[in-house]
Amino acid sequence: MKKLLWILTLFILVLFSSSCINQQQFEPVEINFNKNWKFSIAEDSLDAFLNFDKWENVNLPHTPKIEPLIVNEQWQGICWYRKSFHIPANYLGKQFFLRFEGAMNIADVWINGTKKIKHYGGYLPFIIDFTDEVYIGKSNEVIVRLDNRDNPVTGPKPLDILDFNMYGGLYRDVSLSIKNQVFITDPILENSPAGGGIFITYPEVNESMAEIKVQTHARNAYEADVAVSILHEVWKDDILVSESQSDLEEISSNKAITNIRQIKLLDPELWSPQTPEMYVLKTKLIYKGKVVDQLNTKLGIRRFDFVDGKLNINGKEQFLRGVNRHQEYPYVGYALSNEAQYRDAVKIKEAGFDYVRLSHYPHSPAFMDACDELGLVVIDAILGWQYFSEDSAFQAHVFQTAKDLIRRDRNHPCVLAWEVSLNESWMPETFIDSLTSIAHKEYPGDQCFTAGWQEYGYDIYLQARQHRLSHYEDPEKPYVVSEYGDWEYYAMNAGLEQNAWQDLLQEERTSRQLLSFGEKRLLQQATNIQEAHNDNFNTPAFADGYWVMFDYNRGYADDLEASGIMSINRLPKFSYYFFQSQRDPYEISDKYKSGPMVKIASYWNDLSSLDVRVFSNCEEVALYLNDSLISKQLPSIARISDNLTHPPFIFHLDQFKKGTLKAIGFIESKEVAQDIFMTPLDPVSLQLRLDESSKSAISGVNDVLFVYATLTDVNGTTVPLNDVEVEFSIHGDVSLVSPKLITTEAGIASILIQIGEQAGKIKIHANANNILIGELEFASK
Repeated sequence: MKKLLWILTLFILVLFSSSCINQQQFEPVEINFNKNWKFSIAEDSLDAFLNFDKWENVNLPHTPKIEPLIVNEQWQGICWYRKSFHIPANYLGKQFFLRFEGAMNIADVWINGTKKIKHYGGYLPFIIDFTDEVYIGKSNEVIVRLDNRDNPVTGPKPLDILDFNMYGGLYRDVSLSIKNQVFITDPILENSPAGGGIFITYPEVNESMAEIKVQTHARNAYEADVAVSILHEVWKDDILVSESQSDLEEISSNKAITNIRQIKLLDPELWSPQTPEMYVLKTKLIYKGKVVDQLNTKLGIRRFDFVDGKLNINGKEQFLRGVNRHQEYPYVGYALSNEAQYRDAVKIKEAGFDYVRLSHYPHSPAFMDACDELGLVVIDAILGWQYFSEDSAFQAHVFQTAKDLIRRDRNHPCVLAWEVSLNESWMPETFIDSLTSIAHKEYPGDQCFTAGWQEYGYDIYLQARQHRLSHYEDPEKPYVVSEYGDWEYYAMNAGLEQNAWQDLLQEERTSRQLLSFGEKRLLQQATNIQEAHNDNFNTPAFADGYWVMFDYNRGYADDLEASGIMSINRLPKFSYYFFQSQRDPYEISDKYKSGPMVKIASYWNDLSSLDVRVFSNCEEVALYLNDSLISKQLPSIARISDNLTHPPFIFHLDQFKKGTLKAIGFIESKEVAQDIFMTPLDPVSLQLRLDESSKSAISGVNDVLFVYATLTDVNGTTVPLNDVEVEFSIHGDVSLVSPKLITTEAGIASILIQIGEQAGKIKIHANANNILIGELEFASK
């Protein structure tokens, strides 16, 4: 009997040893969890689960309801998601985590029948450790209940008086992580100030040397102590440029350690808006000579400093010309693919901006990645808009969102400041003190800058121009014009030369101009923006942000907010080219359209202004009409304000003459750009274009893209007609998100498509009145 017990004990020890070896050999995995969900809209669980056979098959990102272009009655209510998944037997003894990047707005989650979390807020991630609930070798089930109705704990204002829309659904990625029992943690799940996961800072940065401080948090879920080391490798493209490995360090059973390493990098390639150089830090957790966990973190080496209120990036002073962005798309609301997020960032960068304020909530991690890659400086915001409550639950929730925002985004080089402020919501000073204290605890050191719309307490003062015009004193801290160019003209409290506009109707004065409103009103928007942008230079601001990049829906209004320099369908207005003319013509990128540009802001017909406006960042511009030179101008001749680097060129013609306008831009007497516009004739065809914006159509990820059908005449000129009906049909693994019948705006009919699961050929057909026909063929990847 004793011999049998001895053999059994030996067998158990060998089995345990074998299990530990397998732990070391197992490579942790992160699995995209977006596919094969079931979805239902139902007010209560009984109704939902009694009709399970009626649940819809969906993939993520997903919106509960496809909305109309103009959203007057956005869906609010309760919806359910359900997914079954199998965990193979060889994953016995592992750690299991589900990460939800965005679930609007109150999320209840059950895994295998156990309720794991009730999470408040739809813009930041939450992570669930379901190691104790997992079924190994058989089917598992996750159930999510979402409630996107107005909530006083999360705020902001109720939808029917809100200046934007908060949509619904599992509208961002979900992922499954399977790890060994010794692993690198997640900062959101650990919920510790400045702790968890990987935290990268740069104590010293200059052109000859950079010091990278890497803080790594590792946890031991074994019942025994373990000894680990941590290896950091810094990669530039495919080249290993530096590495550092710690000595062995013991982690007690069911405890965690924080390891800090300093890595010196000689002759670093620094991150800036002009040179967004990126590295990859590969952090490897080593146990018994094996890599048991690895996290790859993209990093950009840079330093922000303020000298007399001016921003220095890596020691060089820079003014940031920027814009505000809402993350909404037509029809799908917030349910954008990561590729669509990237395309938005490309449009912002191509427009000539180096800075974007995320209004008024945290945006997608994919958008943050794009800002890193493209060189867009970010002011990163928690949710807030004209809503404050004395309720302790509300305030505790806001404090937690400030923590989670910084924990999520702290390694992004694009982040200049944390807007831990409730936008346009008057906050008590004690509340502000708590928020700024949280930020500095979460991000210790001299590279944490808080920003708020109240001057008290914050490191950076954000003030909208409409507020400045009614009350302004020189700030005693770094200052940003957070919003300008819209409300002050819409509310008629700002135009500095309104005496010259006295004959304009209010709708003609405003910056809220849809693409369909015609040349005169689109030029007025550009005029407003130019004037307001000039006026910002009369302040000590180191940055300004136009309101807004894209037209968008609002809960309280039955029309689009149309102050965007692009339409909701991402089509440029004339003002887009005003900003584009401000970019540096010598700044060239292979990731987005850049360099010298010239744009004729005219439809050149008998209703057009005879003062032809040409936007360009060139030194000289010549304008021709029917090959006859009108004039060739230096910027000083056309300059409206000395504050603009590249003001518009204004060419006066005595009378309208049908024909061809050609603008040519010169730098150092060399032709570098040109634009041609011919008087539009009757349309004879439809030209279709897929908007890829540096990112091809991708299958299998619910990728959404715009397709534009343009009315063109015999010369290929866009004919800017409104309300021409165009009917679309599609072929291939693709779906039409927008209605199939669309009317034109300024000669363009826009549809939104969603790429299917299989890569391959896609055809799109457009038909206007059975007279104008157009086709487009492309391949998704």
